[in-house]
Amino acid sequence: MEKPTLYSALKNIEGMPKTQVNIFEHYRGNEYLERAIHREQSLKDVCTELTASFQGINSYLPHFRDSAHNERVKRMGELIPANGLYQNGVYYPDNKVTAIGYAAISVFAPMMGQALKEQGHELVGAFVVGGLAMAGFGGFWFGFFSSRGRYVNHSLMSATYIDCLIKELEIK
Repeated sequence: MEKPTLYSALKNIEGMPKTQVNIFEHYRGNEYLERAIHREQSLKDVCTELTASFQGINSYLPHFRDSAHNERVKRMGELIPANGLYQNGVYYPDNKVTAIGYAAISVFAPMMGQALKEQGHELVGAFVVGGLAMAGFGGFWFGFFSSRGRYVNHSLMSATYIDCLIKELEIK
């Protein structure tokens, strides 16, 4: 279950402007919201900065854990759903390369164990090729379906929604 955010609170009371203004007051201590209210930097711009390392070819590659980045995401997570913006480290399967690696291990290791157990050295080559092919195919699809793209897009849409409400409700 996702923790409550400004976005979820505003969506739950859509069409009730006075109540929405009161909800904004509850989150006034957040530095990103303050900047958006004072028109210094929109929430969408902040979110775009946080997602910059996940765009293009980088969406396929593992990321090292970045505590400073994760702290910014945590603060932004008070306002929007930001689970997909964290940099969890190279061993976290949120990208295609790591997912293929885990799939290779899970498919390849039992096959190698069986081949070595039987001492059939001619079978080892077949198991290696078959295991790597299955792992590559399965890992790619696992990485594709578990990738952070949908989370990133949801965060951007949520930030845009709040930015629009700030202008519409004339929050100051």
